[in-house]
Amino acid sequence: MNLAKKGKVKVDAKLDKGKVKKGEKVKLTGKLGVEAPGGLDAITTDEPLIVQQQVSAGAWIDIATSSCRPNGGFSLSLSFNVSASLSLRVYHPETTIYASAYSSVFALVVI
Repeated sequence: MNLAKKGKVKVDAKLDKGKVKKGEKVKLTGKLGVEAPGGLDAITTDEPLIVQQQVSAGAWIDIATSSCRPNGGFSLSLSFNVSASLSLRVYHPETTIYASAYSSVFALVVI
């Protein structure tokens, strides 16, 4: 039985604005960096990405899904219809090839 190690993943993500009005779109961009066992590796599949929002008691809920381009980059637009201070992150779930990973948490104020 061959249990190959999964490649390590690093998720970098950022918003183009830190403050928006209700219903206004904000652009989320970033890059998924991977390192396969034995050295750097290029992404050859559409790796899944999930945008998550932190809610009460530290739980995270999924609010959007996407995938990265072959170069590891991703870009999507988000909008919110509530006034709030939000804590967001991007999550890459574990796949058959790569381990799971989270981006740093970033804030968005919706007024």
